Amino acid sequence: MKRASEWISAREHKAADRIIVAEPLSLEREGTWLANYRNRMRAILMKRFKEVDFLPEPFAVFQFYRYGVKHPVVAANRKHVALVIDFGGGTFDVSVVETTATGDVSQSGRHARPLAGASIPVGGHFINRSIAKKLISDNLARGVDRGTLSKAWNSYDNVTEEDGRSFQSLRDDLKNFIRNVRRLTNEIEKAKISLCGMIRDWRLDAEFTTPPSHQMQVPTNPFSAAPELKSVRLDALWLRETFIDRVWKEKLKPEVMSCLLRGQSELEGKPITVVLLSGGSANIRWLEKLLESQLGDRLPQATFLSLEANFQEIVSKGLAIECARKTFTEGTGDFQSVTYNRLCLLLAADDGHPSIYRFKPQFNGGMSDLLDDGVLLRSASALKEKIDTPLRWKVRLQSPPRRQLNYYFLRSSLDVDDISSLHNVDHRVTTPAGTRFDASIHLELTVAEDGTASPRFIYRQRHEDIPEIAVDGDPFYIDMTVGGRTTLGEAYFGLDFGSSNSSISYVEQSAVKVYSQRAGEKGWMELNEMVHELPLSIARPLAKYISSTNVGPRNIEYVAALEAMLEFAAAIAYAEHCVMLGRAKGKLLKTFQKASAGPIWALLQQSLASVGNRGTFSTALRDLVTDTHRHWIEEAISAANHIKHGRDPGEADLHRALNLLGNKVLSCLSGRRFGYFEKVTRTGFGRKYTGLFKVAHGTESHFLHALDYAGLEDFSSAEAFVVDLEAGQALSLTPFMFWHAVDGKIDPTIAVLDMMRKDETGFKLIESGKEITLNADHELSELHETCVKALEEDSAGKIFTDLMFTDTGGA
Repeated sequence: MKRASEWISAREHKAADRIIVAEPLSLEREGTWLANYRNRMRAILMKRFKEVDFLPEPFAVFQFYRYGVKHPVVAANRKHVALVIDFGGGTFDVSVVETTATGDVSQSGRHARPLAGASIPVGGHFINRSIAKKLISDNLARGVDRGTLSKAWNSYDNVTEEDGRSFQSLRDDLKNFIRNVRRLTNEIEKAKISLCGMIRDWRLDAEFTTPPSHQMQVPTNPFSAAPELKSVRLDALWLRETFIDRVWKEKLKPEVMSCLLRGQSELEGKPITVVLLSGGSANIRWLEKLLESQLGDRLPQATFLSLEANFQEIVSKGLAIECARKTFTEGTGDFQSVTYNRLCLLLAADDGHPSIYRFKPQFNGGMSDLLDDGVLLRSASALKEKIDTPLRWKVRLQSPPRRQLNYYFLRSSLDVDDISSLHNVDHRVTTPAGTRFDASIHLELTVAEDGTASPRFIYRQRHEDIPEIAVDGDPFYIDMTVGGRTTLGEAYFGLDFGSSNSSISYVEQSAVKVYSQRAGEKGWMELNEMVHELPLSIARPLAKYISSTNVGPRNIEYVAALEAMLEFAAAIAYAEHCVMLGRAKGKLLKTFQKASAGPIWALLQQSLASVGNRGTFSTALRDLVTDTHRHWIEEAISAANHIKHGRDPGEADLHRALNLLGNKVLSCLSGRRFGYFEKVTRTGFGRKYTGLFKVAHGTESHFLHALDYAGLEDFSSAEAFVVDLEAGQALSLTPFMFWHAVDGKIDPTIAVLDMMRKDETGFKLIESGKEITLNADHELSELHETCVKALEEDSAGKIFTDLMFTDTGGA
């Protein structure tokens, strides 16, 4: 907190007087843990902040993907049901969250509602322990008592050196065991991070010629104060096997299945449409592959989204976004005081078997809608207005509880033997002697801000001369986000206080208001919509600009988006200029050295002038050089130059040129597709080739849509093309871009021209921004030679005809 405050002060930002803290979902079998966590964190942080709020980590993850990274799949204006997984250092949280296109689900102003959730204490530490347990077992020296291992591991799990008295009370051999295992797990953590950084192919059946590995020193007698160490090679194959067998199969898969089952009744047949991943341990990317391969039958329509960057900061950024959402919801946010599992209740009178009854709500509001048998509260019930106000239901039992009443509060379950879903350990109340019962008994439940629910069973209601007869059950904690009354703040902190790493994010209300105002502008909304349809080389930089909250003179994301649009348009116009050359000579690239906005725009105008009205691919672009449109573009280029040099761009309309260029590119691609050929092979002994054309529109790095190709041409997968489906033509965009294969990725990324000189040619990877420099000695020297020749004289362009494309929608 101190370091974060210094960071804010140095930048003259407003001090954050409110904070929202990440928490796991309610830990199963640990009913009081979450309440203790909230109480302690609030006691610590209230010294610094006016308000301390809490949000479960999976909901923060959802907010990050939807509003932070603005992933088009989640941010698009359509309904989604998301499976959200946060796999951190200490816990594995999984939740189902539903959203709608308009944002109004059943709670005014909210954009999402949680339908199911679960958390188990399994994370990076558990993985390290699992690896350590196997390494020690496999390398135990002869004569070491294996029977003592079970007790030793129990001591390791429950006692640490910091426990002081508890640790000192252990036998010396158990103390040695704890110290040795701690040293080993620290080494395993480093090895795990190192291996995950080296693995490029995360397929479950990937074979490595030389598997990435890390050398470990394992104690052969962990009970010794100075054990002999054995050098052991920990490689990717061994790590994969251990992760699948000991982590996925035993722990993670059952928890995901449980969460999906809990959400079934609320989903009412709606499928999961998207899977979102987060948490440092999600960098072990076999998790995504296992979800796809082993749970694919339960997620048949789901798109799996993960970030190329590290997952560790997602939660804190999502927290800041939830803080920003409070600006739109008058302090409430999207997830305050809301349940995330159904609250169910089974009752048994006297010695009877627990039975499922229908509970009739005696209160108004959306929570009183028709309920399934056994259900008190549905998932996503908003309790903000009901905090500390008794909620009442009426139920008619088969027979009155004359001696005792057994009650079982459950999370999304109607099975009393499902211990993991049981809220209350004590589940019996004794009936007062001589009780006379009403025809129906009433259940009263009072929910506090921290989620404490206090049940009261009313056997006879109070009348004028008749006293009330009721018994109180033991309080328990329901699965609910923290409640309370909040107000709108000027600035917020988001704090992810993790088991291994902590992360802090900051957001100002003023920045949120600027973003809100900007998002409401017509031009902005059009950009947000077209980002899903534009070619990857444009869509990625445009998405970064849209999601940026930087409105100052250094908004370099705008420059990148403008240059990407201009360059794609110039690539098409120049390619068609070269096709039209015939025997004529051209030297449009003679002075082209840097792919910045000005030179690109000059090339685009010259190419369109050369093509004239003879073009087909570039026809839609001709409108750009009319007087009005030329003025808009040149105004935008001038603003971009100011931004590049840190100057104020003035009053220029930054959106107008982007809208114009984006729409013209879309018109240019009407009936056409941008992408690359893949798996092109010769058919039999004839001249015909078949393969795929992978379509690369939108910001997705995984190109799921493909066209079947058949024709007389063999194509390289490195060359970028625009294909005309009806005309059966393919226009090459060389030398302006090519497809670059990145180790460990199934799909390549696009590299765009950045610089041209006789001695070297520079390209930039559109996803990472990494520079690739080609010269005569580079493995792509032929592409460099092509660029050098283009500087001297425009060569005949490549357009291929008589091609056949079939859109089967296949991947």
